[in-house]
Amino acid sequence: MYRKHPHITRELIKEYHEDVICLSACISGEVPQLLGKDYDQKALEAAQWYQSVFGKDYYIEIQHHNIPIEKVINPKLEQLAKRIGSKLVATLIVQDFINFAKNNNIPVGLGRGSAAGSLVACAMNITDIDPIKYGLLFERFLNEDRVSYPDIDSDFSLKDRQKVLEYVKNKYGSNCVSKIIDITRLMPRNAVRDVARVMGYPYSVGYKISKAIPDSAKTLKSAMDTSPELQELYKQPEVKQIFDTACKIEGLPRGVSVHACGVLIAPSDVSDFMPQVVATDRETGEKVWVTQYSGPSFIPPGTDG
Repeated sequence: MYRKHPHITRELIKEYHEDVICLSACISGEVPQLLGKDYDQKALEAAQWYQSVFGKDYYIEIQHHNIPIEKVINPKLEQLAKRIGSKLVATLIVQDFINFAKNNNIPVGLGRGSAAGSLVACAMNITDIDPIKYGLLFERFLNEDRVSYPDIDSDFSLKDRQKVLEYVKNKYGSNCVSKIIDITRLMPRNAVRDVARVMGYPYSVGYKISKAIPDSAKTLKSAMDTSPELQELYKQPEVKQIFDTACKIEGLPRGVSVHACGVLIAPSDVSDFMPQVVATDRETGEKVWVTQYSGPSFIPPGTDG
């Protein structure tokens, strides 16, 4: 401690750096402060010193609080990371909206997903589960063998969930927040019924064919392979025509709506990263902007979903 403030010297950092992960910190950190004062060369030298000590365990940290100075510093931090070959870490968003919910008496889940075993998530009040007490496993940042990012599944009460969303929009900017599209596709039964209707057959014809499709069938081909009743119906010319046509459109998009809970937060306008479209929210009937990519297919760098 120095004058009642936490204090650490470079000598201490050198001595105790083993097994420590180091981030460049918020805008009050040494490197961001130098960049904010346009001392870019000194910032580079400082970052290189930390990297010489921590190696690949030194990360450049990006934070988004809708603070004007961050809009100046963050692009410089990104350029600095590229120059020294460091990875970027984007923090403070999940903790922020979870703390908002807890401080406003909005029920929040204990924590799910792979991050439920994270000691850091517990220390930051993101989860209420002590992984040491319960022997939960979590690798500090990312498991190199894992393809996707670790999950921090956040559950809010249905009644107050909209309040959390409005807080996020107000904090980070409405253009930086978007709901996610929910694309419904033509599944086996829907495909058969839709084709029969478009071809002008009575509703009963499509219904009869779809009823012969087993619940377990994921495709029309598997349905044909496992359903004797469907095989018998297929001998009828009109059924064959409907079924064969349905096979050609099976799996295609049938309609769009809004994902029940998915929300995307981007460092700038969402449209800078991907196309958007207006869709109708089934819960509220409201017209809202949504991403034109469905959930797992986007997750672009620099965004939180």
